[in-house]
Amino acid sequence: MTFAQSSLAAIAVAVAGLITCLGAWGPWLHASGGGLGFDYGGLHSELNGKWVLGVGLIGLVLGVVLYTLPSGHDLRRAVSIAVIVLGVIGLIVVVRQYVKLSDAVSEINGPLGAFLGIHVQSGWGLWLAGFGCAGLGVTGFFSLVL
Repeated sequence: MTFAQSSLAAIAVAVAGLITCLGAWGPWLHASGGGLGFDYGGLHSELNGKWVLGVGLIGLVLGVVLYTLPSGHDLRRAVSIAVIVLGVIGLIVVVRQYVKLSDAVSEINGPLGAFLGIHVQSGWGLWLAGFGCAGLGVTGFFSLVL
């Protein structure tokens, strides 16, 4: 692997970690009705955004560590594998939370919600967190094989 490839892979890991952090901070649910909107953030106490934020921060730090390690270094392989595992764990947390929220959204958007004029949907933060975690897994893999 050339220096440029290893540096690019490390930067991509750090960016995926940053995207995951932004997704954890952003809204995971958006409710609207009667001309008003309300966002329910991922860092709220009842959601798993804190865990996802931790995944993102660790991913960001591991991206920096990868950037400082030279190509072919033994520790680089271990860090890359850790990034892949971290991404998979984060994605599992986000998907489980999405399924749990989808059930609640279906109930809220049912007949009572229609009668009251309330509509709830998943927010951009949840989607961004999922893409960030998937990105950690993919960029960790590229860091491993490049």
